Amino acid sequence: MAELGQVYRCNVCGSSVKV
Repeated sequence: MAELGQVYRCNVCGSSVKV
């Protein structure tokens, strides 16, 4: 869903993860 360079919210971690 999220592309490289974008930040998305981790469903498991519950925190924003940068990919």
